[in-house]
Amino acid sequence: MKKKFFAIILVFIPMFVGAQTYYRMQSMSHTRGALMFGAVYDWQVAKGGPFDLRESSNVGFHMLIDFIINPIWSFRLHAEIPGLMSGNSVHGKAYDRRGYAGADIVLNIKGLNEWAMRDDFYVFFGPGIAAGVGNTGLGFGGTGGTGYAHYFGRAFGVYAELKGTVCSGSNDLSLEGVLGVRLLF
Repeated sequence: MKKKFFAIILVFIPMFVGAQTYYRMQSMSHTRGALMFGAVYDWQVAKGGPFDLRESSNVGFHMLIDFIINPIWSFRLHAEIPGLMSGNSVHGKAYDRRGYAGADIVLNIKGLNEWAMRDDFYVFFGPGIAAGVGNTGLGFGGTGGTGYAHYFGRAFGVYAELKGTVCSGSNDLSLEGVLGVRLLF
């Protein structure tokens, strides 16, 4: 009896492993991550109103590499320069131009639906490093926010994000809006 039971188990183990491998390959074979490029509108809250261009707000760009861990979690690396325009303010306050690089953990609220080629809502947070152009110097910071992505096929999508960034070099909260393109790989 023990030999029959042992033989049955030996037959079913490869079938179980094969089924799990097939399921994993089918669900994750066409995407492992995403390369994202976007335009940023940045507002440094303590400097003035959201539409005081070059004084408290500025435009720039950013790039992200998103690594999919599973349908719920992702990890991403990002770099951005939110202030491309320079200029002095007539009120004595000028926009602090800086570059920012960081790493985020992403929680996909709808289970990373690019596998189903639909919409995806997500939240993200993580630490980073900021390097200033003017008097801000080098500092540590953090970012967090929410985003929405819409996919047009297996390899292309668009996304929008609202996020906040705090940097120790400038001690200022920056609120950012991002629009961009997402390329899946």
